[in-house]
Amino acid sequence: MEQICVTCAARSPEAGSVYELIGELGWRPRWEKGSIRHPATEWLCPTCWQEFKEAAMQGFPSTQRMLAQAKSQEGIPVQRLRSADLFGIVIADSEGRFKQANDAFLRIVGRTREELVSGPDDWKANTPFEWLSGGGSAFAALAADGSLPLHEEVYVGPDGHSVTMLVGGSLLPGTGGDCVGIVVDISERKRVEAELLTVTAFLDSVVENLPHMIFVKDAAELRFQRINKAGEDLLGVQREELLGKNDFDFFPDEQARFFQAKDRETLAHARQLEVSEEPIQTARGERWLLTKKIAIVDQQGTARHLLGISEDITEKREAANRWRVELERSVAERTIELAQANADLRREVEERMRAEDRLRRTEAQLRQAQRMEAMGKLAGGIAHDFNNILTVILVAAEMGKRCDGGAQALGEILDEIVNAGGRAANLTRQLLAFSRQQVLRSRVLDLGAVVTHTSQILERTLGEHIEIVTFVDDVPTKILADQGQIEQVIINLAVNARDAMPNGGALRIEVRNVDIDAAYVAERPGMSPGPHARLIVSDTGTGMDAATQSRIFEPFFTTKERGEGTGLGLSTVYGVVQQSGGHVSVLSEPGRGTIFTIDFPSVIGAVDAAASSPVRVNTRNACETILLVEDEADVRRMVARVLRADGYQVLEAASAADAIMLIDGYAGTIDLLLSDLVMPKMNGAELAERVRRARPATKIVLMSGYTDSPLSSTEVASGIEFIAKPIMPDVILSKLRGLLVAPS
Repeated sequence: MEQICVTCAARSPEAGSVYELIGELGWRPRWEKGSIRHPATEWLCPTCWQEFKEAAMQGFPSTQRMLAQAKSQEGIPVQRLRSADLFGIVIADSEGRFKQANDAFLRIVGRTREELVSGPDDWKANTPFEWLSGGGSAFAALAADGSLPLHEEVYVGPDGHSVTMLVGGSLLPGTGGDCVGIVVDISERKRVEAELLTVTAFLDSVVENLPHMIFVKDAAELRFQRINKAGEDLLGVQREELLGKNDFDFFPDEQARFFQAKDRETLAHARQLEVSEEPIQTARGERWLLTKKIAIVDQQGTARHLLGISEDITEKREAANRWRVELERSVAERTIELAQANADLRREVEERMRAEDRLRRTEAQLRQAQRMEAMGKLAGGIAHDFNNILTVILVAAEMGKRCDGGAQALGEILDEIVNAGGRAANLTRQLLAFSRQQVLRSRVLDLGAVVTHTSQILERTLGEHIEIVTFVDDVPTKILADQGQIEQVIINLAVNARDAMPNGGALRIEVRNVDIDAAYVAERPGMSPGPHARLIVSDTGTGMDAATQSRIFEPFFTTKERGEGTGLGLSTVYGVVQQSGGHVSVLSEPGRGTIFTIDFPSVIGAVDAAASSPVRVNTRNACETILLVEDEADVRRMVARVLRADGYQVLEAASAADAIMLIDGYAGTIDLLLSDLVMPKMNGAELAERVRRARPATKIVLMSGYTDSPLSSTEVASGIEFIAKPIMPDVILSKLRGLLVAPS
């Protein structure tokens, strides 16, 4: 609110100093709140206040000056009186009649000038002003003292509104008792003061009722200037005892120095500082505080006061210590419980491991029993088929011994023996295929080309009631496998499909390149993700239920009538696929046909030209030297007889060790090594390597009915050939002759 200067508005140019005017108005200094306070400080502008102080220092005789002024003129000019519009000015005679008033006064009291000068009776009826009421007390004071001190009055106007005013007056010397009154409307100031008092009281109440100690120190000497009730209760000191004193008056020196060091640090940096877990000694004993100290700065940024907020955390700290002790106790108890639980768990795990071990042994015994049962079934099936074959061979041989019907009859009997032996050889190959022990001549094949070639054979053999549809991927599907065995797989699946469609149907054979992901492999143990060649053989036949599907790869299991199948077709498929590194799966439902899916790992490289049909070479009388190595004496004797009958010179060895000794001691040329592949101590492949190093010109042929691993295309390419047992004379002679006449 704008400061109103009473002297600037009231005094005339001829009037004396501010000091004289204030003195005539009766303003006296007073003792207030421990200090001297003068009313002029509230109602003078800085210029007049400075003039007042200087005059007061010089002690001007104000009363004599004002009297001299009154004698020289009759009064304050009306026009200058009315021009003072900042506050009200009124002049009245000794009877209380108004003689002059400015506009500001009329506005404050809500009257017209005519109403004021009409007479004292009307004024008395409406004005509550004691000094203008004609009651005599105000004028008596004026007559006695020459002035009426400034004081507050509440005036109620004719319209009922109230105005709080600051009122003062003074006699005008030489006027016969006239007086001048000054009226200032301080209603707004009183309203603001009331609001400030309300806010101040509220803030004081807030600070006073805060649960934490609040204190204020001066920045210069760090003396307490204020403290709230929580501070009194915490320190056990009344605020009257504390205010104006510092920390050294209440705390030990070391602690007081610590407090003031933190105070100075806060004031020096003009920032907030937090002191955690600060112990103090009080009348209540040792208390622990969490204190925040804040520098209170002025507009220039200079720290003037220090504000402190201290929270008594003694109970919290004790509770935290109790909680920590309780936690440690609980942890210790829980550790014991966990140790016991771990011991119990170890015992349980050990017991479970023993149970699992018993279960594994039981499962192993069960598997052994199942294996023995399967072997019994397998042995029974083999015995049944071989007994039939042996019956033919033995009966035919006996009939040959008794035959007297000439060469033709004897030839027919010998044909029966040869045919029976062929059936036995085929049965053996199927069993080896199932057991994955047959010898594979693995080469890089185009699976699509094999399917195309085999489908042409199937079209001539399955019958016209079966529609064959083939699909081959445009990109070659390269795999590493034995072409003859892959053809056998396709034929076996096709024959099974034909038997499932007695009334005709469709057989579809597809070859595709696929990229198998980890999710697909996760459900098919033994497979690896990556590129594969997929063979799909599907039919529209009768299909199979789940029970049948679970047994279709078992040897000698068949759903056909007795005499219509051996039960080795699908077991042969399974064995060939597994031995070739592939995976076979089946999907079927009764009445909805069957789908066989076979995945072979794809390979990179050119298709091996040797995969074509072997060249047939006619035998003739020969004279080359052949080293024959065979651990089975009967087989060695019969093979040697066949070779010698064709003109070959044969060196015989019963083991690889015997063969090495023979090679080292034989001075002549050994044109060819014919060795069994599977032999004790040193097998045929290892022997072949020894012979190759000792006699590089010697050609090598290995023979066997089974092997633990297939013969790789690398071995075939390096000059090692293979003949599968059982051996037919024409086959072995043709094979050896073709190899011997071929260039090295």
